[in-house]
Amino acid sequence: MRAVLRLLPLSLFLACSLAAAQSAPPPGPGPMGPDPTGHVPMGPGHVPSPAELATLPGLSTAQQQQLRQLLIQRRDAHEALRQREQAARDKIDTDSASRIRSLLGEKEYVRYAEWSLHRGPHGHAGPPGGDASLLPPDLDGDNPAPAGGSAGSH
Repeated sequence: MRAVLRLLPLSLFLACSLAAAQSAPPPGPGPMGPDPTGHVPMGPGHVPSPAELATLPGLSTAQQQQLRQLLIQRRDAHEALRQREQAARDKIDTDSASRIRSLLGEKEYVRYAEWSLHRGPHGHAGPPGGDASLLPPDLDGDNPAPAGGSAGSH
């Protein structure tokens, strides 16, 4: 039982992460858009090699090196921002789980966490208005699953 309780915040976090990943916009040409010849750049995280930059007409070797340094700085700044945002999301999830646990108590928190996981990444569990048969059974047996259906079927 304790192992289940320890895994619930992680399970909630994973469900939220999955939902966020599924709702992310599809990858596109990047912030710079297509180049004048119609080619799509490799994206904001791609840093061209010195050999790739050597094929860019009109740039001196010094400009190629400086451009590469700027692109590396941009990539690193994006990565640092992504890590800070992820850390902030993790803290929000942990703090929220703690406040919900304090509000509901341990037994009801477990019930809520299971219910939340069964609802799926977009919160859809069934017909509008809710369906009590979609709630998971109680861990202690007070609320057994309804006959003729499983609690997580959609």
